[in-house]
Amino acid sequence: MRVKNTSKRRQGGQAIVMFTLLVSSVLIPMVGLAIDGGRGYLVRLKLSSAVDGGALAAARLLGSGSNAAQQLSMAKATAAQFVNANFPAKFFGASLSGAANVCVDPGTDSSDPCGVGNGSGISTYKVRTVAVKATATMPTLFMRIIGMPTVTVSGSGTASRRDVRVILVMDRSSSMGTYYSGINQTPPSINDMALKFVNSFSGAGEFGGRDEVGLVVYGGSGIVAYPPRDITKDYTDYTKFTPPDNNFKASGNIPKYIADITSGSNTGTAEALYLAYMTLRADAATNPDLATKLNVIVLFTDGIPNGVTAMANDKTIANQHYLMIPNCTNLGLGDTSRTPMLSGSPNPNIAGWFAQWGGNSYTDNSGPHGFHKPMMAYADTGYTGKGDDIDSYMKNPGHDGGKIDQMTGTGCTADPMVGELNKLPDHDIYGNYLNLSAAPAVSGLTPPVGSAGALYKLGTLYSTSTQCNNSSYNPSAPDNACQMGLGSWQAAAHQAWKIWNQIIWDKATQTNIPDPATNKASPVIFTIGFESTASDLPDMKLLQLIANDPSSPAPFSTRVQGKAYNAKDPNAVDAAFQQIRSEILRLSR
Repeated sequence: MRVKNTSKRRQGGQAIVMFTLLVSSVLIPMVGLAIDGGRGYLVRLKLSSAVDGGALAAARLLGSGSNAAQQLSMAKATAAQFVNANFPAKFFGASLSGAANVCVDPGTDSSDPCGVGNGSGISTYKVRTVAVKATATMPTLFMRIIGMPTVTVSGSGTASRRDVRVILVMDRSSSMGTYYSGINQTPPSINDMALKFVNSFSGAGEFGGRDEVGLVVYGGSGIVAYPPRDITKDYTDYTKFTPPDNNFKASGNIPKYIADITSGSNTGTAEALYLAYMTLRADAATNPDLATKLNVIVLFTDGIPNGVTAMANDKTIANQHYLMIPNCTNLGLGDTSRTPMLSGSPNPNIAGWFAQWGGNSYTDNSGPHGFHKPMMAYADTGYTGKGDDIDSYMKNPGHDGGKIDQMTGTGCTADPMVGELNKLPDHDIYGNYLNLSAAPAVSGLTPPVGSAGALYKLGTLYSTSTQCNNSSYNPSAPDNACQMGLGSWQAAAHQAWKIWNQIIWDKATQTNIPDPATNKASPVIFTIGFESTASDLPDMKLLQLIANDPSSPAPFSTRVQGKAYNAKDPNAVDAAFQQIRSEILRLSR
């Protein structure tokens, strides 16, 4: 007789029931949680990206608009619109839960109204901050089974920007041709592009309103257009400079000067960089806020340096007796033996700029010319400038082309430099050496060298067959256009190196010294090389060196690194200005 095992049947049935309960009460919710959780994670990523972008877009607009109230309104509206546009409706079924919350803090005090410090001591004083928060509701697919029909996802983004101090340096040399044609042009002129860049910063009366912008414009000679240079000061003395301020947008200031820039003259890049840096750090001894700002120099150029400003015949300094002018005997400058002048009456000290017109060709011995009047005043040389009307310099391409006063006597040639220099000066009037290998060390620091030895051999000026054609620098050939070009190239590179290392020229000791100021500017340098003329392209290797771009052939990784932009056409110039503007925002976060 067979006995049925009812116990096993009951156990099997119980297992099925338990498995069913497990699936319905545990496994399905777990799978549902995983699926809905994954959907929610993707929604959160999308929302976070949208609010981050909204915060950045709003921060970029803080300098746009006619007044602070309009700028605030535009920034808030832009942030909200950006979030809406970048979080598509029904993304995984989710929708925004109302409008994004946008908070903008001008940074006028340390109150932190947007709560970005979170009580952790993060300072928002003098930092413009945009904080954006948004939430989205997503319907669930599986979790509704356990009573959760929707989930709420939140995202927040913050963009902040320190106050900035920017010195814009504009090359107005003759190769710029018609690209300087005034403002409100169609298509936009270089004037328009520069002005748009300047207007992107917040000046007096605007939201935040603490950005400070200065302007240097240069040809053969440079000038600090804003803040306006004082004709009575000697700007070889670093203590004489005035710092930029937040009134730069006033109608009679930078907007006027940029609108009036015309092209003409040569390319004295070393002087322009010196003027920019001295203006940037003018209040370094007294302004503790300088170190908290993002300090920037933006250099726009379309060519290779081809001239310097120098003290060519200072009778008080033995190694600067370079000038020999046998024809100017009526000025006490004559020396028929053609040896350097050591004395004379009146004072033969000559501060001026000289350059070359020969396109840097190593075969050209007639291109170099000078000395011409520098546009910055040098009171102790007896030169008082051609005039203190800065706007005349902007409008008149030849405003810096007059002969210096000491060379206007009977018998003096129009361009007496050719054949009259014993050699090219060791350094320009600001201590920038025309031969980098001869530059004395400063606190153990020396300028970099290139892979081929001398740094200038990395540049296109040295290697191009129609220019220097691999000719080495020779200061004893001052009438050779290539040699003047190589000297000017090295002077510009030296000044940039001094900026990275915060080294300044001390007029009293005639030496380069570490900046003694307590508050260091530590500036970032951006450069734009515009290919305005196919036959005279900018040297991008030099511009990378000046900016200390990471792609530079001789980068200083331990110093502040900038970026060099190659602009092949006017549209690319505008794009470069806007990229620099965005980079400034990124760096100052």
